[in-house]
Amino acid sequence: MVKKAVIRSFLALVALLVVLPVHADNIVADPNFTGPSAWTILENWGEITSAGSYSYNGLGAMYTPCVGGFECYFYQDLSTTPGDTYELTYYETQNDPFGPAGIEALWNGVVVQQQLYGSGGGDPVPPNFEFFDVTGLVATGTSTVLEFSGYQNPAEIWVSDVSVVDVSSEQTGVPEPGSLLLLSTGLLGVGRIVRRKFAR
Repeated sequence: MVKKAVIRSFLALVALLVVLPVHADNIVADPNFTGPSAWTILENWGEITSAGSYSYNGLGAMYTPCVGGFECYFYQDLSTTPGDTYELTYYETQNDPFGPAGIEALWNGVVVQQQLYGSGGGDPVPPNFEFFDVTGLVATGTSTVLEFSGYQNPAEIWVSDVSVVDVSSEQTGVPEPGSLLLLSTGLLGVGRIVRRKFAR
């Protein structure tokens, strides 16, 4: 009976470890724009390594005073796994609530998110931020270009806290330390049961 209990406990612990979600790492280099910069700026964007209230997390941000259309860009080449699906998140704010302004996110040259702001007021300014969450982004190669474009007239666009995670590997990656600790604790408990059996 003790042997069956030990086997059941061990299998339950293994099953629990398997179903626990595994955190996927952010593959964006310098996601908070604190430098040294891993981003390439094509035109009229500026990286502020200490942006204060214009950064969602109080660290750095990228901003543009570009006037007109979506003609100013900054980008980064990401290391991706072909066929895997990714999720992009970021925050945006402005320095003027009366726009007009706009921001786009591009995945390998394809616009996956566009936000336009009008001139009627009410657009996000610190401490308010617009949160963007773009899902279902599939990598077609080992390198994928993440790009942002934006303009202001007169509201400067500020982008911060950029994240890209591989959601395909969330269940199959390396377990988190907490999951390993849980398994270790369970195995120690099983070991105590076995020792008690043989001590009798």
